[in-house]
Amino acid sequence: MIRIVIVADIRLYREGLVDLSPDVILVDQAMPDSILAIRSLRALLPSAKIVALAVPETEHDAIGCAEAGVGVCLAGGFAR
Repeated sequence: MIRIVIVADIRLYREGLVDLSPDVILVDQAMPDSILAIRSLRALLPSAKIVALAVPETEHDAIGCAEAGVGVCLAGGFAR
């Protein structure tokens, strides 16, 4: 069984994520300080795969996600 966790507010999940031991973490890029949160998640759960959702379609954002440890970035596709 694959355990998937969705993170939209890192403050609510930080302590409980280690206990859940997820295989995949879906992170909402609209969350404040999402790159910082991804770095924290990577440190806490190094074996989990991280997927960033709603990533703005810019090279800067894609590189930031990759450097933070994201395995897959899915573009937001929303007009701003």
